[in-house]
This record gives sequence, C-alpha cells and structure tokens, in this order.
Amino acid sequence: MRPLLCAALLIANIASEAFAGSFIATREIDSAVAGFLGAEAGELGGARNMIDPRLKLAACPVPLNVSWYGQAGKLLQVSCPSPAWRVFVQINAVSTAAHVSRETLIQRGESVSLVAQGTGFILTRQAEALESGGLTDWIKVRPAGDKKQPVRAQVTGAGEVRLAIP
Repeated sequence: MRPLLCAALLIANIASEAFAGSFIATREIDSAVAGFLGAEAGELGGARNMIDPRLKLAACPVPLNVSWYGQAGKLLQVSCPSPAWRVFVQINAVSTAAHVSRETLIQRGESVSLVAQGTGFILTRQAEALESGGLTDWIKVRPAGDKKQPVRAQVTGAGEVRLAIP
C-alpha cells in the first residue's frame, strides 16, 4: 500500500507543479490595459483598479486582446482566444470638458456621488459638496444623512468625488 501512496503523491506533486505555472500573472493584464489606455491603474483615464492578484486565469500563449466594450466608453474587455477567457475592466473616466480645462465641476451645495475605494471594494453613496472644486481638487463633502464631520475627497469628474481607503 505504501508504494502506491508514494506514487500518488509524486504524481500529484508533478501535476501541481505543472499546473502552478500555467496561470497568467495579473500584472500582465494590468500592463496591457495601461498600454492600451496610456495611463496606469488608479490614474484618470486608466483602469479604476488593478486586477485582483487572486484571479487565476490560464496563461495566454498569444498577445492579449484589449478592446472597448459597450457604448459608454467605461469598460474594456481583455481576452485570450485560446484558452478562451475574458475579463472586464472599469475605466477611471472623466468628461471631455474636464480634460480640456480646469473649470469648476462641482459647486458648493451640489449633490455628488461619493466613491469610497479600498483594496478589493468600491462603495458609492450620495453626499453634499461643502466646497466648490475642479478636476483633481480636494474638497470637503458630507455624506447624505450624516451629521458627522465632513470628509475630504478628490474631484474625479462632474458630480463625482473619490475617497481612497487604505
């Protein structure tokens, strides 16, 4: 019985070693997306987030295919033809007007979307702007219905501010 158990463990070990190297590194997907968009993950115009490194996708023997998905210009599709898989990546997009000038995108008293982002999650809730601000400005906002102290968030687009949570 012992030789059979040793042989089974040896085969399982060889199979796991062969299988372990057959995944694509998520940083390769991040690099392909950054190259396509011309901006790194987390930057305006880049991917909202890096690909979660826990994601296990089969290694792709050919260059990754990166293309726009949908009509809103807010998603990219990254795919491999064989073995067939695809992932969708959200874009950290802003309006064209915001790229052209530093105009005020949020007025004091305006209702805004407060996006709280941390490792592996994104939460969105309504808030009231306590200051006016343009693209990339940090302004004070108060989450709707909260009487707590205001928080500082960065203007990322018309009607949207972002708060990064470590």
